Amino acid sequence: VLFGGLQRQGPTFATLGDTWLYSYAVFEPPPAPENLAVSQGTNSLVLSWEPPSSSEGFEIIGYNVYKGTTLGAYTPLAELGDVLTLTDLSVGFGITYHYVVTTVTTTGESDYSDADQGSIALSPYDDGTYTFIVYGDTRSSDETAVAEIHDDIVSRFLQLSDPEMIIHSGDMVNHGGEAYQWPLFNDSIHSIWQWDPDIEWYGAAGNHEMYTDIYGVNDEDFSTYQDVVDFSDVLDEPGETELYYSFDRHRIHFIVINTATEWEDGMYTCPTAQMEWLETELAKDYEFVIVVNHYPAFCIMDNRPDRMQEALAIRNEFHDLFVESGVDLVLSGHNHGFHHTTLDGIHYVMSAGGGEAVYDIQKVGTDWKSGDVGFSDIHYCVYQTNAAGNRLTMNVVLLNGTVGFSMVFDLPGGEFPIMTTLIVAAAVAAVVVVALVIYVRKR
Repeated sequence: VLFGGLQRQGPTFATLGDTWLYSYAVFEPPPAPENLAVSQGTNSLVLSWEPPSSSEGFEIIGYNVYKGTTLGAYTPLAELGDVLTLTDLSVGFGITYHYVVTTVTTTGESDYSDADQGSIALSPYDDGTYTFIVYGDTRSSDETAVAEIHDDIVSRFLQLSDPEMIIHSGDMVNHGGEAYQWPLFNDSIHSIWQWDPDIEWYGAAGNHEMYTDIYGVNDEDFSTYQDVVDFSDVLDEPGETELYYSFDRHRIHFIVINTATEWEDGMYTCPTAQMEWLETELAKDYEFVIVVNHYPAFCIMDNRPDRMQEALAIRNEFHDLFVESGVDLVLSGHNHGFHHTTLDGIHYVMSAGGGEAVYDIQKVGTDWKSGDVGFSDIHYCVYQTNAAGNRLTMNVVLLNGTVGFSMVFDLPGGEFPIMTTLIVAAAVAAVVVVALVIYVRKR
């Protein structure tokens, strides 16, 4: 390259010339990976690919993976080293995902791989496990029946867990004694059967299931509630109604009871007919027994002496019977939040984070004791047996997709958790928020 010009030398100018030599190269982007394939794993999608066939002259550093639910619209999923596979756990059932992979070299990043090769939907499948969801207190304290956040919760546990059964621990709507509130809940529950018509849905009656719009006037016999829900497929024992009933699933015996009535001055007395039925039920020989009701046997709110008294009343009424009968696990709702505790070998789990505003918890001056776990977060509980049928795992999943608490039980019953692990902010899955609402219907 020749540069020229004039340079002043006194009163005259002299011609200036110079020659510089530059060395340069033109770098083209590396070629994209080839033969991208996506297959279904266990609650996951597994990607694999091959290096570009014409990579001569390129030093491959790694690969970038991109993902989207719309073909051509991708966001970064992972930056990898020189590996040729990736397992994506952040997927939901029934959603089509599109993946592309790029080659990363010392000189830059390639174009996308062939997107058509990376499109797949994760389908529900039977892997030998049995999954059921337990959650409660989905009511809204405003004029609507169901909290808005309930839709997000349902979409998450349907997509991420693909359950066979769902159990509601009570307080489904705000004023269950009013017929007009139930169509709103019906709309909300309907997407469960749209997702999978074979999913079973059961529930325990909460105190809000009998409330009316007139303060102090209650639908004491739950007639409106019983007109809406239909558990007739499991009401096969004399005396059973939608208020108390039992059934067996996957070597587990479930007993649902009603604790929302028969209260007087903070004291609870189980109705005679229900108690006689319960005693008969518990006298039978079962491998693992789970009792579901609305009112918890323990309270961790020192600013609610009424709730403390209620918990003591429930404990006094049922605990000794549960111990004598070999009950393994008691599930409840009512006090919005999560609490796990044990007494005499029985595990008590309060799961009341289904959408209504949660309560603050206190460890001093309450039923809290060393070893308990509790938090004030929206959540739901995922229970799953393993393929061998000898373990039951409980994961308490928060709205942000993390597991707040995890526990493993031995099956058959009588053996209590072989492992209890507190996991705070353990990543479970990225949640695809789909506008799903759920409904209790006559089936």
